[in-house]
Amino acid sequence: MSGPGGIERRDPCKPIMLLGTALSHAKHSRASGIISLKSNGQNHHIQFTGGNIMEMAGPEGAFHLEHASQIFSLPRPLIHWEDHAPLCPLSSRRKIDPAHLLVKGVTFRRDLFEPTSFVERVPVSTLSIDSGQLIELKKLPFSQEDILFFKRLTHPTPISMILWKRGVSPKHAASLLATLNMLGVWKGQWAPGVLPKISSAQKIMRRRQHQVDDLALLGLPLGADAMQIDRAFRQLSFELHPDRLAASMNTEDRKIHHDAFDVISAAYTRLKRTRTSRRQPLVTHRDTSLWQGALQAAEAALQQGNIRLAKKHALTGLSLSPPAYARNRFAELLKIAA
Repeated sequence: MSGPGGIERRDPCKPIMLLGTALSHAKHSRASGIISLKSNGQNHHIQFTGGNIMEMAGPEGAFHLEHASQIFSLPRPLIHWEDHAPLCPLSSRRKIDPAHLLVKGVTFRRDLFEPTSFVERVPVSTLSIDSGQLIELKKLPFSQEDILFFKRLTHPTPISMILWKRGVSPKHAASLLATLNMLGVWKGQWAPGVLPKISSAQKIMRRRQHQVDDLALLGLPLGADAMQIDRAFRQLSFELHPDRLAASMNTEDRKIHHDAFDVISAAYTRLKRTRTSRRQPLVTHRDTSLWQGALQAAEAALQQGNIRLAKKHALTGLSLSPPAYARNRFAELLKIAA
């Protein structure tokens, strides 16, 4: 079994994904050894024999499955696998299924999986579970609510629809999808442990593609004042300015950062000009033709009783990065049409 590798410290999901994937791999490969975790100068370890956990211990001694939240709440742990590590004295002969530890730990940390960014990071658009996998999931410590959520995924479903209208809260749904990823359920759909981080440059270029207004390009809500605009531009320009790009960055990433910097610079200039001109109103012009059209179509379809068409238009509207109030309305429509 190979070690998990390096951790990107700015990404809070990365350690969880690495640890969960390591536990799942140890189970399926029936590995023997030790996963060691170092965090804030303290050491923790999980000892395996034949793919089963024989002992879990921290600075204060051994702990059990009920304390799974402890091991998954370590701040920025460094994870290392030792294939031929000397076996520690066993405090208990009770074997623990690594999958049980994974399920309890990841679902406890649902606060890490922000639904909006989660959709952007998952490298697929549709997911589904087969009946055989559903039977295996029932053996794990999922709640009845979770199992019902899984049953609804036996048909291919867009991720945005899974998160917003499958019977659980969006953050809970995202944590469940991530848990299934680490367990290897999404075979051929989503590789275990993969949750790419989307850079600010990529987000900006995606917003531009959806033709959002200048405030949205800077990541600001409607009604943002001049101070908020200045602060947002300073933060983004500090990250995207060509003079700060890493020399090791490949040509494609460098071009995206250049383009994103040009986009936010132009947006900032337009905002400043609009807000200082006496001839212009102190608001930005917003092209609402894309998401607003989807919203009107969804509401009309719902009034006509065409639930399927209403769902389709609502999901399309959510994918167009609408403002917060419109996202809430789309979510309401999906809930009504559920």
